[in-house]
Amino acid sequence: MYSQDRSLEGIPESEWKELSKRISEAGGRVLLLVHPFYNSVTDKRYYDTLYALLRKSKIPIITLEEERRIHETNGRFKAFGAKQVFFISTAPGSSEVIVGKKQAVDLRGNTYGYDHYDYGLTVFHDKLKSLGVRHLFIGGQKTHYVEHERWHPLLGHKIPVEKKHLKETIELESKRYPHLRTPPGKTILLGCAGDHYSRALKRLEKVTLIPNLVSPDKPIRKKRSPWLRKLRPK
Repeated sequence: MYSQDRSLEGIPESEWKELSKRISEAGGRVLLLVHPFYNSVTDKRYYDTLYALLRKSKIPIITLEEERRIHETNGRFKAFGAKQVFFISTAPGSSEVIVGKKQAVDLRGNTYGYDHYDYGLTVFHDKLKSLGVRHLFIGGQKTHYVEHERWHPLLGHKIPVEKKHLKETIELESKRYPHLRTPPGKTILLGCAGDHYSRALKRLEKVTLIPNLVSPDKPIRKKRSPWLRKLRPK
């Protein structure tokens, strides 16, 4: 039985030890699902791949989900025959993982519950590394190709992106993954799943986006890869 608090600090040590053991047995490989049901996806291959991996993958599956939606998502997984899935909570509509609950304090210094949270995306990736993750497969929503600027829906015009982060991500991709045919000067950088991909590239040995399990933008590859076979232990 999983604990109710799915923040990094709220998950019992016994669960982390069990997850670390399963990661070791899988050769350091983990499947990370980021907000898999955030929006309805029209591409049938997305759901076919998702449900096939939930049923057939023998490597650990970690799902990042908004705290309020964990129960619902877990129910959908079980309905499709999913094996054990490890849930971790995120901020609403954000890639940021909840590190731990923090007591709220009023103007007089009085505490009144645990309404505030500490968030940390890098903390989460470092946690994966400490658990022995060597190859992180990522699926979920959303993923967006980005170049030197991006469209801001609220402002109604384009704004510059973080140039250093964009440049470093493109350099890492071209060095580690020459099989990718990414458009020149672009990479998948934004969206919750895209954010985890671009940030994890800098923290872990190997990070792979599963083409048919991300939406809306997909990595372009020179040849197909048998994903289901790769996600099974050697």
